[in-house]
Amino acid sequence: MERYDAGLKIIAGAQIAKERNELEYAHSQYVKGIEELIKLVQDEKDANVALLVRKHVSKFMEEAENLLNNPSEHARELRKRAAMIEGRAKDAEKGFKIGLALQYYTEAADTFTALRHESFGELKKWAGEKALAALNKAEYFQKLQKCTTKTKGNNPGKSADDANILGLPSAPGGEEEDAYSVPANMTAIDPNDEGPNPNSLTMVFARVNKAEVEKILIQGNQINGKFFERFFLTDADEKNYEGSAWKDPDGYPKLSEVQRESHARWGRPSQIFLSPYLFHSLEGRVIVQSSGYSHSFALSLSVCADWERRFGKSLISRSIYPHVRGIPVLSRSGRYVLKMLVNGAVRKVCIDEFLPVKSEGEVELMCSSSLGREEIWACLYEKAYFKLHGSYDFTGWTSCEDLHALCGWIPEEIHLHSMEGGGGGGGGGG
Repeated sequence: MERYDAGLKIIAGAQIAKERNELEYAHSQYVKGIEELIKLVQDEKDANVALLVRKHVSKFMEEAENLLNNPSEHARELRKRAAMIEGRAKDAEKGFKIGLALQYYTEAADTFTALRHESFGELKKWAGEKALAALNKAEYFQKLQKCTTKTKGNNPGKSADDANILGLPSAPGGEEEDAYSVPANMTAIDPNDEGPNPNSLTMVFARVNKAEVEKILIQGNQINGKFFERFFLTDADEKNYEGSAWKDPDGYPKLSEVQRESHARWGRPSQIFLSPYLFHSLEGRVIVQSSGYSHSFALSLSVCADWERRFGKSLISRSIYPHVRGIPVLSRSGRYVLKMLVNGAVRKVCIDEFLPVKSEGEVELMCSSSLGREEIWACLYEKAYFKLHGSYDFTGWTSCEDLHALCGWIPEEIHLHSMEGGGGGGGGGG
């Protein structure tokens, strides 16, 4: 049995390391000792000795396996704590709480790093990957927080009344903006605010059960048989709009009767225009709707565009993605996301770049567009709105509902009556 002493000595060292909680070293010594014993037992001529050694090897292999499957108590505590902090970070991210998200992701990265040092094998690899992911998130939110500080510093004395309820950003040509600023609805949140900062307006001035509200908002994702989830910070990431040509898996919105009678087809902007723009300039007076159907949405787009030009603040121009340094641009992949306020939350409507055009004769758009300009923003907004409502056959209601979906504005309604009917007027707001 003396020939096995070297291997058994290595195993004894592994067991001592295990007691000292030096688990990675203990596991490596178990493996080394087991390999030594297996190599020697293959030449063992005494069957009884060989059987005894193999039993011991089996026991040592089980002990080594347990080290992999049962991390130390400290490692288990670190893993539990890291998961808890990561959950808080994700909640802060969903709530647009930049300061809290930065704090929690930084703490999560530190905790996952500590777990990596306390573990080995697959757990060590997993903890390292989680630490790197959390660190990347922390760096992202640190950049956002710097943009927030710059934006606030460039607007001294700005009152709360200057911002609209959705926190939409200033339009190009309005207030001076930092070149690296991000949309104000991503940054106009106090990073030190630890109070409620909901995605939904239903939570603003009321004490409610957050779980119940969350359930209602999730139920509100389904509209006309399709799902429209809430818009989160991660949806603004430029990487979401990269890659090969994208086609909407939901298909095209159903065409109107007039469009079908004209045998309308779907074409990309590059097939329709020589040099397409997303925005050439934002003017309501050039927005026209295709003949054959009438609805309020084109009028609502026109109102928003003219309001932006008049007051120098954005209502809708920054609600279409992708953005580069806070400015909407054409999507290389043809994928666009538009933000609309629907069912109590700012939701994302994903569409591709295909637009309805006449199939015969001169190329002509069969949708709302900008007269005489190769810009497509009005076409995309209309397509997104009709995807939301199911079809280009949707005739709309009044501009009040359209404007509310576009920018969260609840305008006053003034009903005009004839003099014979008693005259007067009434107003309604919300």
